[in-house]
Amino acid sequence: MNYTAFKPGSSNTEFVPDHTQVPKMSVLSMIACSIFIVFVLYGDGLGILSEFPILTNNAVMKYVETDKDSSVIVGDLKLSLPKLLFTFFNAGGVFNKIPDNNIEYALYGRHVNADPTKPWEDLSFIKNCFPYDCRGEINTRLDFSWQNILGQTSYSTAMNDLLAKIKDKYNREHPQNPVDKIAIYIVWWPRSEYGFYKLKQPETTHFQLLGEE
Repeated sequence: MNYTAFKPGSSNTEFVPDHTQVPKMSVLSMIACSIFIVFVLYGDGLGILSEFPILTNNAVMKYVETDKDSSVIVGDLKLSLPKLLFTFFNAGGVFNKIPDNNIEYALYGRHVNADPTKPWEDLSFIKNCFPYDCRGEINTRLDFSWQNILGQTSYSTAMNDLLAKIKDKYNREHPQNPVDKIAIYIVWWPRSEYGFYKLKQPETTHFQLLGEE
């Protein structure tokens, strides 16, 4: 808002608003702001709606996540956003992940000159690769959350880089028994109120290969 200048000698001792000088928002600016507001409301709504099928398994509504986008499907209607944008609107889904199983990561290796027909050895080396050996920190670091959001290529690159560093570190610390191949797995088994490893039995434990170097 502009004001008229004070003139010396004038009886008016106050600045008087000059309403004729108020700038007007252009039609183009109004349209752009309106589109932005609609987009933000759409993203917020999609983030809220995505929680219901995850938490309640509501059959009417379904949440689908792919390598590229995150979507909420209601009947024949599909509402989606690029995965990276959806994460910001969804705030990372802090409260929508309720684990059914206990998980941990396992590192297996094949020693140099080992019999190729024999199984690889569990190196028990994961905890040696991080500043703290607490399970929560290790799981969070190995989850590669941002790389997962950016896509499979980004995730694979980060995992391969990590495996190369772990292999190099292991061989430096075990020069008498180095490995020429390593692999990392995510391992899971049913939860139990009686202990983290209570139900970890061969028949209930599952492995999924995450990367190999």
